[in-house]
Parts: sequence; structure tokens; C-alpha cells
Amino acid sequence: MKLATANLAGRALVLTLSVSLIFAATIGIHPDAAQADETRRITLEAAFGKPYINGQLPGRMCISPDDGWIACVWAEDARGYSELWLLETDGGMRRKLTDTKEARHQELIKANEEIKDADKRKTDEEIIEALERERNISRIAWDPDGAHLWIIYRGDLYRINVFDKDGDFPAMEKILHMEGHVGDIRFSEDGRFLGISVLGEIWIRNQENGSLWQLTADANGGKTNYGLEWSASGHYLGFYQQDTSGLRTSWMADYLQENVNVIPITRPRPGDRIGRSRIGIINLEAENEPEIIFIETDGEEEVYGESMVWAPDTDRLLVSKISKDTETWTVWEVIDFDAGKAVKIFSYTDEAWFNGVYSQLFWGPDEDSFVTCLEKTGWSHVYTVNFGERLASEKAKFEKENAEIENESELAADSELSVDTEHSVSDEVDDNDSAEDEDPAEVPFPEPVQITFGDYEVTWLEVLDDRRTAYIITSEDGPSYRAVKKLDIPTRGKKRITLKPGMWSFGSAWGEGMRISDSGRIAVIYGSDFGSPPALYSLWLEKAKTRLLLDARPVSWRRWRWVFPEKISFMNTEHPGRVHALLYLPPYHKDGDTRPVIVHIHGAGYAQDVLARHSWFDALHTYMADTLGYAVLAIDYRGSSGYGRNWRTQVIGRLGHIEDSDARAGVEYLRRSGIVDPDRIGIWGWSYGGFQTNMSMFLSPDFWKVGVAMSAPNDWHNYNHWYVTQRLDEPEDNEDAYKESSPITYADALKGELLMVHGILDNNVLAQDFMLLSAELINKDKQFDMFVFPEDGHGLNSTNRMIFFAKLVTKYFEDHFGKGEGALATD
Repeated sequence: MKLATANLAGRALVLTLSVSLIFAATIGIHPDAAQADETRRITLEAAFGKPYINGQLPGRMCISPDDGWIACVWAEDARGYSELWLLETDGGMRRKLTDTKEARHQELIKANEEIKDADKRKTDEEIIEALERERNISRIAWDPDGAHLWIIYRGDLYRINVFDKDGDFPAMEKILHMEGHVGDIRFSEDGRFLGISVLGEIWIRNQENGSLWQLTADANGGKTNYGLEWSASGHYLGFYQQDTSGLRTSWMADYLQENVNVIPITRPRPGDRIGRSRIGIINLEAENEPEIIFIETDGEEEVYGESMVWAPDTDRLLVSKISKDTETWTVWEVIDFDAGKAVKIFSYTDEAWFNGVYSQLFWGPDEDSFVTCLEKTGWSHVYTVNFGERLASEKAKFEKENAEIENESELAADSELSVDTEHSVSDEVDDNDSAEDEDPAEVPFPEPVQITFGDYEVTWLEVLDDRRTAYIITSEDGPSYRAVKKLDIPTRGKKRITLKPGMWSFGSAWGEGMRISDSGRIAVIYGSDFGSPPALYSLWLEKAKTRLLLDARPVSWRRWRWVFPEKISFMNTEHPGRVHALLYLPPYHKDGDTRPVIVHIHGAGYAQDVLARHSWFDALHTYMADTLGYAVLAIDYRGSSGYGRNWRTQVIGRLGHIEDSDARAGVEYLRRSGIVDPDRIGIWGWSYGGFQTNMSMFLSPDFWKVGVAMSAPNDWHNYNHWYVTQRLDEPEDNEDAYKESSPITYADALKGELLMVHGILDNNVLAQDFMLLSAELINKDKQFDMFVFPEDGHGLNSTNRMIFFAKLVTKYFEDHFGKGEGALATD
């Protein structure tokens, strides 16, 4: 599509609405939801206030054993406070199971009234805000009987008789009160036991008699036990133990407290030792009390991504870890639970960094095989690994070592009984040496066998208990879309489950997926397209049939005039590569109009903006385009997910440089069509987007005129070890990379207008980074603007403050750029 040949905005709007209406007509989104009242522009109060403009989707979905119901938490009024709901999987009845909001509201009011200092009491509005931000129901599990739900409500364990008809809502029976500290629950496969985590310890409840006992007792001094993974028989319970003792402690200061409250943050930075991790196994069938054995691998405890997966039909266990340098992924099988012995069966190394997002691990169709995703071709694809020969070799070595130890013990015992000066122990060992006693030959790691093929990503994988049927989510329809496919692993045959293009996934910055029932017959997933916020669907997997369960948008969504983006792509010739982006233009844009251009840089680095969905920033970008008259460009710069290994790893060693080039290439693409006013080019972003804003303002000071950086990391020495060392190595190995990737290094180049914003209580990107860059700019006599949120962290904890931030950003651009052609005066 050539930008200069027609009214782009009109065509983009019509095109996107057409796609959305097709999506609506075929899979259930209400068609009128994509149509808006052309007379009503979005306000920032509506965009970021309550009820949430896009509604609120259900969360923590859990499918009943008979596949008939989905238990979930949902805020029907889209104001944040969620209750427990039941949804029929066929799209029929919807039923609310809890009604706790008003009672909880009264508790907060009473607690507020008991505060002696009247000046410290919250206002009614603040109480409601605090209430609506509470995570009241944190876990849901179906009882194997299918009649009861077990939930963690405000940190205590409750049981609910789902089909109790005695009242409007079934009674909540409190089973376990641990002063609000119950963290997770998991039933054993046979339903006899319920595993529970409490304050870093593992507990077990016997479901037959209700008895409760604590299995671990070492959650102190930095140790935490968590995760509940049952073996098929229910004889074993696996868990993880993380030891963070001795790690670096950073500090945050809460200046709103009377004496300033200093808050410790335990997090390893680049160059630090990281937490020590182990996998423990509890034998519930031990003759005496349950015994805990920790699995021995290669002795390395400073690892990432440690995980375990039990076989669905036996008590076999695979364990995997990612090395501290994040380059090597290794898999072991546990061969002796009593001794905690595991043998290494596979290892894979990526010279950049192993993409742990895709490291799902499942038992495969052959007896000694597993299934996973790897990037051997440069794209994430499904592979099988048959490790039988390697396992046999490692077992033989283990058995030989054990036999030698036993033999030496027997000989030592014999020598104590009889001393023979002419026949020593060493002589007897030598006499028994033979060819049969030689070490078993070393068997190399097996070569993975590729199952899916093509220049696209498999972004999610799950293998069913039959060990041959898998469901995958792929980008085969293009990098902006996700489709669900059924995969028969032995034959490599694929069947499409979601029939229409769209974004089908529980997508997030770090991963994707869906919820599949234990039977493997049904799943729940979100579905959306450009211009359509996600809705909840059930997938009938064998029939490839989709049912709309819940469209969470409030009626008011249809009353606003949305600017739907056009999906575009352009070449960066400076650093060759095709960059994908979303372009938002005013609905009144005409050929020949030149406009301020604002480039949005998404957060996380490895994430994606150009997806077929309607996300939180669409409202802000609609406001910028429609009310301010700007062109807004949201780009998937180098390092973003969805485009393969080469795209994600090109940022290594010089963060911020190639991304700036991608952003400038997008503006140059629009400039060639006559849209860009060269004196009004801006950039903004949050988190990694804030970092990139600072870098771009300094690296290309004559190009970028105005920037707004929110929650920006500015010195990568201060950020978390896992993320940074993937891209920059350890500081002692590559200090130049840290210098070249820091905005502080280039601060002297600032020419444009820069606003830096940070939350003082940010425990992700510490305010230290904000202060360090501010100090450097002051030392270089550079004028800039700064704003702090004293009550907030990496995100903003109040709708009022979110509205405040949106006004802060848009006003900053408007103060320096004015409005674009055709924009009306601000009310």
C-alpha cells in the first residue's frame, strides 16, 4: 500500500473495520462493537479511568473434570475487584459464585476509622481504589469429584460446593487459616492428597480424613520452598527450593512514611552470584515419615529456568536447567529417587542466549524421548529427542560405579577380619580386572529431530498425556497473528483448530498459551483482531469448533471514536531488516498534511506491539491521533519477539543503537510520503521503551526533538542478572558493552526536550537509574524535565495517577509541538 496515493487514514480505518467485522461475524465478536459514534472523541479520563474502557477479562481459568464448566475470576463491572464465576463451556449459562466485595468494603472502612490520626485516614475514594486493586482470589482448583472448588481467598484456603442451591451464593467453607499466607494448592493425580504452599513451606492435607502435616521446615535464612508437582502414582511430590541468602541487597526509600521507610530489594545484578536452586522430592510412601531427597545433577546450583516434568503414566522424572550464563539448556532423568541421582541425557547451547521462553518440556511418544521447542533453524520449532541410548550408557556407568564402591566396601570389611601380608586388597582388585570391567563407552547427546518447519515461530506447546498429540500456537499466518494447531508428533501431521486469522492466545510480554482440560477435549483461550479487544472463547479441540464465552467490553466501548491502526512495514537500510509497525493517523487526515510524528517504543525489549489485538496504549494513541492530530508509529524494533532468533539477538552488546536506527527508519518511511513535519518528531516509551527514548534522544539529537521516558533503566549494571547478561555478558567479560549500552555515556549530546518520569517505589527498575542519569545531565549542564511518582513502582497504582500520567505525556508533546493539521482546540 503506497501512502501517498490516497487518503491513508480513511483507508486504514475502513480496512481495519472490515477485518474486525469479518472476525466478528465468523467467531462471535459483536459486530457493532467495532463501530463507534463519530461525534465522541476519547478522553484521557475515559481511557484510563474506571470502569476500564476495554472491560476486564476473566483470569485464572480452571476447567471442570467433566469439561462442562470453567471456573474463573472476573470483575463484571470492569472496576478491578474480581469474584468467582462459573461459565458453561458451550457458551450457555454464566453464574456468579461469590459476592464478597461489599463485606470487604465494610472491613476497609472500619479499619480506616480505627486509625487514631485523622490526617492519615484514607478518603472514601482512596478506600474504593484500594479495594478494587486487591487480588482477593489468587488460586482455583477443581476437586476431582467435580462438585467442589478449592480457592485461596485473601491468603486462606476455602472449599465451595459449586452446585449448592440453598441460597443465592454457595457457602464458603474455610479449610485452612494461615493468617493470609497460603500461596498455592495442587491435587495429587488420584485425589488423595492436596499439596499446599505456605510461607515458603510445603504442607500436605489428607483428603480422606482432613489431617494436615508440614513436610518442609527450612524456609528461613533466605530459603524458599515452592511449586507443587505430583508424580503419576501420587507417591512422590516434587518441589523447588530457592536459596537467596547472601545475595546483594538494594534499597528503596518510602518518603511518605514519618521517618522514611527503607525497603530492602534482594536481587542479583550482573557480576553477582545468583540464587542457588535445587529440586526436592518428597516420598510419601516412605515406611516412616515422608523423606525429602534433593536431586543431584552436576553440582551446579547457580542456575536459571530449573523445571521438572513427571511422565504422565509412570513415576519417571525429567529435570532441566539453564546455565548461569543463560547459554546452555541441560536435561537430566532421575534414575534413583532414594539417592537423588540423575543422569545427563541432553544438552543444547546457543552462543547468544538460550530462549527460555520456549523451553517447554514434555515426555515424548517413544518410551525414552521428550518433546520441546528449539531455535536450531533460527525459528522456534517443535523437536523430539530420543535419549534411550544415552540413558542406557549413563545408567551402566552409574551401576558400575555403585558395584565398585560395594566391592571396595566388602574387601575393606574382609581385610579387617583377616590380615594376609602376601595377598593385599590391591592385589585382589588387580586380579579381578578384565575387559568386562572397562568403563562403558561414552555415548554422545542425541540429535534433536525437527517436527515442524517453516519461517515462523511456534510460540507455545503442550503435549497431552497420550504423549503423541500436541497443541501448538504458531505465527504461520504472519508475525502479527497466532493460530492454534493440532500436531500428531509421530506423523508430523497438523490440523488447524482456530479457523480464522486473529490473535489466539493468553499472550503477554514473556509467553503465550491456552488452558487445556485434563481430558484434552476442550480448551479456553482469548481471541482478538485489530480493533477488537480480546474476548474469552472455548475451543472444542477435536471438532475445531470455537464458542464465544464472554465479551467483556462495557457498552460504553462502542460509544467512542477509535482510531484503528494500519499495519505497515518498511526497510531499514542502515541496518538491513524489514521492520513491522502500527500507524495511527487522524480520521481527518488528508494527502499533503504534514504532522508531528510520535514513535512509541514498547517495553520489555523482547515483546511485541504489532499484534492483532487492542491493548491499553490504543486509547492513548487514539487520543494523540484524533485530539492532538499526530501520527503515531508503534514499532517492533530489533530485539522484539515474534520474528525469529536473528531478530531477537541482533541487539547483543550494543543495546539501544540498532533500535534507534529502526525507529528513525520508520519516520523516514513516513517522511517519503509527505506526512512528517521534520521539526516535530518525538519518541516515548515505558521501561525498556523509556531506556530507548533516552538513548535515541542522545544518539540522534538532531533527529528527535522531544522525548518522554518512563521508568527507564539507564545503567545496566543495576538491573537483574538474568536479563542483562543474556545481552551484555558479565561486566568483567565485556565492560565496553555496558558503557556503549548506557544513556549516561551519551548524555552530553542532548539537544531536544526530554521529560524523565519514575516511580520512587520501583522495585524493577530502581529509582537509582533515574537519579544517575539526572546527575549526569546536570553535570553536563543539560536542561531537562523530570517528574517523580512518590507512591508508585514500575506501574502506577491508581487510576487517578494513570490519568495524571497520560495527561503529563500528551501535554508535554502538545506544549512543544502544538497540534497537527485539522485538530480541534482542546476542550
